[in-house]
Amino acid sequence: MKKFILFFLILSTFFITFGLCDKYDKVEKKYLKKVRNLDVKYQNFYREVYWISTKKERKVFLKLKTNKERDAFIKDFWKCRDLNPKTPENEYKRAYEINFLYVQKYFSVKGVRPGWLTDRGRIFLLLGKPVSVSRNPVPGFKYPTEAWTYYGNPSFGLPPKFVLYFVDKGNNGLYKLYMPSKFRRRNRTRTSVPFSPTPSVDLFYLAIGNYCYTASFSPTPLGDENSSFSPSNNTSGYLVNDSQAASMLNQLDRSSTLYEEIFSLPKRLFKTDYLKKYKH
Repeated sequence: MKKFILFFLILSTFFITFGLCDKYDKVEKKYLKKVRNLDVKYQNFYREVYWISTKKERKVFLKLKTNKERDAFIKDFWKCRDLNPKTPENEYKRAYEINFLYVQKYFSVKGVRPGWLTDRGRIFLLLGKPVSVSRNPVPGFKYPTEAWTYYGNPSFGLPPKFVLYFVDKGNNGLYKLYMPSKFRRRNRTRTSVPFSPTPSVDLFYLAIGNYCYTASFSPTPLGDENSSFSPSNNTSGYLVNDSQAASMLNQLDRSSTLYEEIFSLPKRLFKTDYLKKYKH
């Protein structure tokens, strides 16, 4: 019996240590390992610009030998991101620093994860403040949800307008970006949302999609905990037929490309020719 209990404890520890780890746990471990020998100033820089820097930039920065080189690198990093060099202040840098402080204050989950290592934090740092945020936009959906609306720039591969959804499945404040392909694989049960989709389709997306088809939006600012979308003139009962389901799933497939475009923005927004001078 004692052996069984010991085995169970070891197995439980394994799953807690490894089974519950996600991409952000891995990022944090790598971050701590790579910057542990740097001064705090440079550790903070590496952390703060992680999501808006390219992999190549991070690699070059970590290979620098002196603080003088690191200071020069930081200066060049922000210079190439100065959208209006004619002004005395780098507006992009200033706005980003404010956003980072916001992310750390409002998206951190105490005892779980700092704000910059959350999906909401990552998106906020990449895209800035959303045009509007609606909480729990789908009536009857059992998990806390946020819908962030953005206006995109088509020249960067983004739609003129799009919405990102975050779901708090653990009810602990750790909202995760709704990734259709992952949710479709893991969720096959019906929800309390008042519609009747076929079991093989993505339930949450259908709930979101159908609600978008039948509701007029009332966007509310970030910080309004009681805000939500308000349906109007809806007589459909939120029912989804096969044709609507197919249409929504086509949109679902295209959303995967949207995520790829968002996460690859650092590679496409700014020229990083300055890196050439730091090659050893």
